[in-house]
Amino acid sequence: VDLLATATDNVFIREMVVASLGNMLSPFIFVSLFQQINQTMASFFGQAGQVNIREASTAFVDATISIVKQILEQPPGSTVELALVDLETLTLYIMRYVSHLPLADPLVLRMKSKLCYMVDVLFLRAEVLSLSNANNFRNRLLEHMMEWTSDFARVSVHAQNSRD
Repeated sequence: VDLLATATDNVFIREMVVASLGNMLSPFIFVSLFQQINQTMASFFGQAGQVNIREASTAFVDATISIVKQILEQPPGSTVELALVDLETLTLYIMRYVSHLPLADPLVLRMKSKLCYMVDVLFLRAEVLSLSNANNFRNRLLEHMMEWTSDFARVSVHAQNSRD
């Protein structure tokens, strides 16, 4: 995870790390991997809950989306250990971070598209995951996604960014 967080300048290294973590990692290491990713994601938010957007953080979030999606796409028998992983918190961290990125950036739109696909795969695999409150989790994700297309959200995000 540290290599992923520091390899923002070299796209080849970052993509190789993503492929290795997403496809070649032993399922027995999933819990440790996601704990470390959650800790890194938590560091992207200030004590008051504000989002600290940096290029390195955005690259990490983008890579995390790819890793989670690749792990969730693995055959069901190889991902039994996912029941021990807190994917709700991680997904909400990702959603909060991505919601604060600039709206007009094409890379952000690509990232949001990947995130929607990741969420779709996540709920297709819900039977092997331990979602503590699936309905509340779905509602919170839906709120974030609706904000992406809402004029009200655009105004409030721009107002918040101008205050920061």
